[in-house]
Amino acid sequence: NKAGALPVPINFRLSPREIAWILNHAKAKALFFGEEFLPAVEKIRSEVPSIQHYIMVGKKAVPGMFLYEEVVSRYPSSNPGIRIGPDDPAMLMYTAGTTGFPKGVCCRHKSNLWSLVNSILYDTMLGRSNIQECMAYPLPFFHKAAYITAVSQLIKFGRCVILRTFDAAKLLETIQKERVNQFAMVPIVAAA
Repeated sequence: NKAGALPVPINFRLSPREIAWILNHAKAKALFFGEEFLPAVEKIRSEVPSIQHYIMVGKKAVPGMFLYEEVVSRYPSSNPGIRIGPDDPAMLMYTAGTTGFPKGVCCRHKSNLWSLVNSILYDTMLGRSNIQECMAYPLPFFHKAAYITAVSQLIKFGRCVILRTFDAAKLLETIQKERVNQFAMVPIVAAA
């Protein structure tokens, strides 16, 4: 990617102790987070010595941290010329850790590309590949399935409506308002 960094999406539902473990295991140098997570970040700051830069998406600056918009505005939007190959790492994702701490899984660009091709072909076979398609995503993007389905929707020129969290009433309202004709779900969502 343009930053020359490897993204590590983290499940925001984990405890601060688990988040600190992942950041240390990944040897993370920067942490990007929404301002609603500031209390959790403050709790773990002393436990993650590898973090050199805290970058918050929000409105109010915090001492020792940067605001995302300010960081982005300092650098050109032009391509830096970093060459990326199919076998280069695309992201480091962590498993749920049901039998201990989460395990790091290196996802390569090639595997992401083939996952996208697979998703697009599947949607095409089902007749779901036109620009009128609108998909809602009440699933978290720290999970590869949500990431792949959202990106494949954009590649097909469809619309994506991203919901911050799952809320049945909000999903139904969004379906009506945005004219959503697809959404990704897991069994717990269907049960709601």
